[in-house]
Amino acid sequence: MLRPPRRARLPQALVHLTLLPLLLSGAFAFLPGCAAEPIRLRYLSSVATQASWSFVIDDRARAAELLVDGRTRLHDCDRAGRTLRCELRGLFPGGHTVEVRLPGAVLERSVVIGKEWPARPALVRVRSADEAGVAAAAGADGVIADGALDPAELGEIALAAHARGVRFLVTGDARAVETAGADGILGGALPPALVHRFPEARAFSIDAAGSSAIARFAAGAPAETAALLGARGLVEGKGLLGSALALLAPSGAIVDRDALGLLGPRKRHAALREGAAALLPAPAGQIAFTLTHGGDRVTVLVNGKDEPWSFHATALAPLDLLGSEVRGDEITVRRHDVAMIVASPAPDRTRF
Repeated sequence: MLRPPRRARLPQALVHLTLLPLLLSGAFAFLPGCAAEPIRLRYLSSVATQASWSFVIDDRARAAELLVDGRTRLHDCDRAGRTLRCELRGLFPGGHTVEVRLPGAVLERSVVIGKEWPARPALVRVRSADEAGVAAAAGADGVIADGALDPAELGEIALAAHARGVRFLVTGDARAVETAGADGILGGALPPALVHRFPEARAFSIDAAGSSAIARFAAGAPAETAALLGARGLVEGKGLLGSALALLAPSGAIVDRDALGLLGPRKRHAALREGAAALLPAPAGQIAFTLTHGGDRVTVLVNGKDEPWSFHATALAPLDLLGSEVRGDEITVRRHDVAMIVASPAPDRTRF
């Protein structure tokens, strides 16, 4: 993301220079009444691993200052003419930011280090950096923004997401991987040249059959769980019931912004992020399934009917993470509501 420095007061024309959609071309900037000028700073590549971040920057001015996480970095970089090559090692897990500064311009990019994509990512569509922060705090693995937004807005969303250790995807335009620091795209494919320069970027797709099955269930049709279990891409759910049912899909879910409460338990239960799914017997209009990973097991109950559902759990001293009423081994799921059942943790009998 190319933007003016935070503390500098620049002429209005120069502010426009740094914020124009020139980033989409990655090659030239335009000023009213002036000939095209080459961009002074540009990422040529960026590779983020589990504990390091290496990148190459084209610095036409040959005088850029480098800041990592807001602090000047005087080592780990080599300059050859206008090419600046850096390899930052030993980075702690989470979000990191690099700023490359010249008088009148700043090139800023952020990444997430030391955090793999889960097998079942839960993503949320957002429209602003504030919404990205809310989704990340709720427990989302990533956020999705419209690729048609202004590059500066996309860059702010990327910074907000990465600062909280979650990924950032855009719809459609793969160029946001370079211009806005996106971790990948939703829909379409990544050009081979872009993959070579930013190898950690990923392309996701939406499974239309699975998403349609959820929409029909929300409208009162019988559950088509086979379409969800066989989904090859992300499954998108609307509302609380649709978002909970989308968690059954093996490749991940897009959760509605109105159902962020479903994401909190993912922070503590690996089964919701990595678990294998299995269906349980349930009456028509109601769906029960388990997600199991190692010793962690979560039972998800989706009640699509107009009356409460009494479900007998097999877990020891069952506990609903979403607040349903539990009496003994019986859980009462309210009408059009969801429950996530786990076994109550054993009391700590350690003596000191």
